[in-house]
Amino acid sequence: MFDFQGLIFRNAAHWSTATSLVVFLLGLLFTLQGFRFARVLLPLTCAAGGLVVGMLACGLADLPAGVSFLFAAVFGIIGLLRYRLAVIASSAFAFAVLLQYLAYQFGIRHNESLIVGAVGFTLGIGMFWLYRLQLPMIVTIIVGGGLSITGFVGLSASLVPSLGLTFIEWANELSLMTPLMNLMMWTLGYAVQANAKQGAIQTGGSPDIQGLSI
Repeated sequence: MFDFQGLIFRNAAHWSTATSLVVFLLGLLFTLQGFRFARVLLPLTCAAGGLVVGMLACGLADLPAGVSFLFAAVFGIIGLLRYRLAVIASSAFAFAVLLQYLAYQFGIRHNESLIVGAVGFTLGIGMFWLYRLQLPMIVTIIVGGGLSITGFVGLSASLVPSLGLTFIEWANELSLMTPLMNLMMWTLGYAVQANAKQGAIQTGGSPDIQGLSI
């Protein structure tokens, strides 16, 4: 239940090539050019977070599973209409998932990993006041790394099944393999986005600065 990496990878192994390719390319967009498209990508992150919240609410309140998509739509629309809230909410969701995931990979199991995730949720909110201008870049890099690797798993399982299944098996057995791959993607994403963002500021300013001051 708490091994979200295993759950996601097992599902990705059954995706079509087209779906896997879309997820992979979306992950690259998040990772390499996230700050340029943050006004669209962060609401998408909010919608994904809303879907998770909706699934939890449906489970607790015994509601139809389809209600979770209503949560996703509401969170996504709010993110589109209020960019500042999109940054805060997407940061909270991203850091909650990241810390819970890392905690599980490092051997913290069951409810303890969820407590770590709750700490990450609080940290994600606080990050807005600590790194306001850099936060869209940070969040899109975190999300993009996970999407890129998940898309790769789906593509490899679809095009070269033996490679995909081997990767999933190794990811389950070697707890640090996927976090290290994420680290490489984050490093690449930060190098590309930081360089591009610096150039954008020098030539007239980043479009995110005004939105965050509202």
